[in-house]
Amino acid sequence: MNYPSNEELLGVYKEPWEGFPHILNTRQFSREFIEKQMRDTIKILFHIKNKSLVSFLSGQNKKTICHLFYEPSTRTRLSFNRATQLLGAELISTENAKDFSSAIKGETSEDTARVISGSSLGVGYADAIVIRHYLEGEVDKFATKSRIPIINAGDGGNQHPTQALLDINTIFFRFGKIDGLKIAMVGDNKNGRTVRSLCYLLSKFHDIKIYFCSPEEVKMKDDIKDYLAKKDISFVETEKLEDVLPEVDVVYNTRVQAERFKEADLYEVVKQKAKLYAITENNINLLKENSIVLHPLPIGDEEISEGVKSDSRVWPFVQSDIGVATRMALLNRIFKEIEKQKMFNNFHNIYNDLCFL
Repeated sequence: MNYPSNEELLGVYKEPWEGFPHILNTRQFSREFIEKQMRDTIKILFHIKNKSLVSFLSGQNKKTICHLFYEPSTRTRLSFNRATQLLGAELISTENAKDFSSAIKGETSEDTARVISGSSLGVGYADAIVIRHYLEGEVDKFATKSRIPIINAGDGGNQHPTQALLDINTIFFRFGKIDGLKIAMVGDNKNGRTVRSLCYLLSKFHDIKIYFCSPEEVKMKDDIKDYLAKKDISFVETEKLEDVLPEVDVVYNTRVQAERFKEADLYEVVKQKAKLYAITENNINLLKENSIVLHPLPIGDEEISEGVKSDSRVWPFVQSDIGVATRMALLNRIFKEIEKQKMFNNFHNIYNDLCFL
């Protein structure tokens, strides 16, 4: 008897995002993926506020999430810690892994991934790994040898996908849309991984206009500008913040990152220039009443002065809360999709067995 093939009967499993199950950079995400993240994040925020949150990853679905941070972090690390706890998962972690892990003994990133994710015996230490690394591209090396999902929590000056997701979720939470908005990227656009990641996400939407506003020394790199041009995203470069503020819906301000500068003298020059790009009592009222100011944190006086942090348009602390819900939504989605994939494969195996009866 001729049975229909697996593919004919059950279809072909379609990965929910490029590079599944890993989260390494924002180029992986489709508009559909981003919009579902927005909806899921808002649902979780609602349940947190109304104290109706259920533990998604507890009971039979109990998961263990490993946090490996090779670079200092407060907000991202604690945000992932809180997201892990609220999901009902267990947390194992190493902070300052650069100095307090086997890396200092010479263990490669690939071998660390092999150990934590386990062998073919299916034991391992965790069900997912969240990694912050000081080297660009190093998180990708973990993903090449890991049997479990790898989530990039920032790698050097390269990418920070979960920060970009929480940024775009915050913008959506405020405006109810992304299409048609005008966004100013202010400060260190050259070294800021959060700005780069957010640009990739914004390129999925329509009628976006981006203003890159920074000192000459830290202008946005050409690779991002070339990418935006290919995606027909309108952008302009300027050094005059006051001309930009009345035009935009969102100001995304970033700090000048000392750790990204090889020359201390250049850092000091740029840091002084960056003071001209701060949101202060002198310029905040150039913004529209419904505009918002975002910042990936930590904030220095060179970006947002203390005197305006209580202004209703200054949103970094709302942004931080939304970050917890964003990471909860993402982790939950990763594990749900893995279960779907397992179920799909099981159906195929059962069907194969039936065909031989």
